[in-house]
Amino acid sequence: MNRQIVVEERSQVAQARREAVSLATRLGFAPTVTDRLGLAVTATATTLLQHSAGGTVLIAPLPLQRSVASRSSQSIAGPAWRTLR
Repeated sequence: MNRQIVVEERSQVAQARREAVSLATRLGFAPTVTDRLGLAVTATATTLLQHSAGGTVLIAPLPLQRSVASRSSQSIAGPAWRTLR
């Protein structure tokens, strides 16, 4: 059930959201919780594009808590990193 979505272009933001919403729906989450998760994943993936050269979004259920986790992992080679140097 774990999904890693590479986010290097805008269309992959929508893919990450769809994957998160789909998983939450299959797990029986309430529609409002599912919508909030979709927004959080969209924000995470968009941030990856805006502030780095891209990265991955990991979507996975947490086995003991009946919840879905979203984690972003971004590369350090993007424009924001060059500005900080």
